[in-house]
Amino acid sequence: MNMGQTFGSVLSGQVSTGSNTWDCSCGNKGITGKFCTECGAKKTEPKETWDCTCGNKGITGKFCSECGAKKPEKETWDCSCGNKGITGKFCSECGAKKPEKETWDCSCGNKNITGKFCPECGSRKPDNSTWDCTCGNKGITGKFCPECGNRKGE
Repeated sequence: MNMGQTFGSVLSGQVSTGSNTWDCSCGNKGITGKFCTECGAKKTEPKETWDCTCGNKGITGKFCSECGAKKPEKETWDCSCGNKGITGKFCSECGAKKPEKETWDCSCGNKNITGKFCPECGSRKPDNSTWDCTCGNKGITGKFCPECGNRKGE
């Protein structure tokens, strides 16, 4: 048997004992270092896992094997004090709370959408900004007043 075959079988047979020790498939038990003292096999580190919204759990890859969804990126935010890349709910520098994301509800029934488009039907987020014209017309959504023709902001 060549060394490549032995090394591969040793790596696949490692068992974590739940403490700071691990057992190697060569039979050596209670190893505290990164390498087996009997065969030289390296201790494998556990991979970070994630759970998909489809119900598939313990995924180690970048995509879900059941539905093909991409692993969600860890969301970060930047604080007004200058601290960047924060992953928690509060800034570690000034203690400011993470700002809440603005959400909207689509006419198709999908609720609490944070993006510009509805993920269910593809509808664009409505532009709720309206303006009132000096002529008295109110709630105008376009750039020009439909009553007098004045441009928004005049």
